[in-house]
Amino acid sequence: MGYASLLSIAVSAQKPSAELSTAEISEITKLKTERSIHLENQNSEEELVYTMKSDLQEFGFDINAATTSGEITIELYNSNKEKKGSFTIGTQFDSKTAEAVRAQFSKSIRNPDSGDWTVKIISENATGDIKIETRSRQ
Repeated sequence: MGYASLLSIAVSAQKPSAELSTAEISEITKLKTERSIHLENQNSEEELVYTMKSDLQEFGFDINAATTSGEITIELYNSNKEKKGSFTIGTQFDSKTAEAVRAQFSKSIRNPDSGDWTVKIISENATGDIKIETRSRQ
């Protein structure tokens, strides 16, 4: 049974189909994006900007990071430049010992402030990978 069939069953349980108006049926739009970043012995501070529109009901970040050397810090800022989350991962053994460190960070914001949100990536002698998934609903 498709999504449209489930919708009509749920709606018709509330009112007979002859009484339905188009104003009673709402729409939800969802979008998911994925960005992959590879660092190779990198020392830098980079920013990714995500523009939030005023009609967003929810916006979420899922950030996965892994490093085999050095340190990676990831910070999330809202449109007012207020920090809304951060984490740091790094290796502790010397370069002769193979080590991998992984982290996951997840943040969901209902009715986010409109404007530009920023993900800041700070790397210190870092070799690793970062995957940033975003999801939005309006």
